[in-house]
Amino acid sequence: MFKPRVALLSALLLLLTASAFADGPGPWVKVRDEAGILVHRRTVPGSQIAEFRARGVIEAPLPAVYAVLQDHAHAKDWQYHSVASRVLEKLDGHSEIVYQRSGAPWPVQDRDCVLRSTETLDAAAHQLRLTWKTVDYPKMPPQDGAVRMPNVTGHWNLTVDHDGEWTQVEYQVQADAGGNIPDWLANRGSKNVPFDTLQSLRKQVGRKVSAALERELAARPELQVLLAASVAEKP
Repeated sequence: MFKPRVALLSALLLLLTASAFADGPGPWVKVRDEAGILVHRRTVPGSQIAEFRARGVIEAPLPAVYAVLQDHAHAKDWQYHSVASRVLEKLDGHSEIVYQRSGAPWPVQDRDCVLRSTETLDAAAHQLRLTWKTVDYPKMPPQDGAVRMPNVTGHWNLTVDHDGEWTQVEYQVQADAGGNIPDWLANRGSKNVPFDTLQSLRKQVGRKVSAALERELAARPELQVLLAASVAEKP
């Protein structure tokens, strides 16, 4: 006699779950506004870990900022808790497979991931977009001492500003840390990590350790078209 009640309850749970996923991400909520960096976070359906976004301006040309993002040899100098970052495979002129590992204090294990990173240029919007997401990559199996993160997605948006002398930067990430990290602990960094990341990026750009790569990137014809388009629209 309890079967109809169980069936009804199951149907309601399925309906509520479907509705939650249909609603999409929650609204962006501001969590920090300091030093010209604005940080927001929002809830994501099916995940207890929030998505975060940071925006700010770096007083340097777009190729200088992009060079730091692509300079994996110096990633440990500025990326939050980075202990390894390297390109595993170049897929084409705009996509590559990248390995990243972040250190963690004892007793928490390190986290790592394998990402497909893709570059898109939009001359009309004066923007370079670098997106990434986790992929299965048998050539880089799980490593000793690290938990493989099952899901990481995000992007860097770089937009030409101030007649090409500055760059508007947007950094957005949603990640599942994997393993046994409590969700409240994983979410606690959503206020500070994006802010610290942009601050560190500013400092690394100023150090000019990626100047050689900057010149190489700036010489690319498609990037020159993007930069020229922003100058052409100047009144």
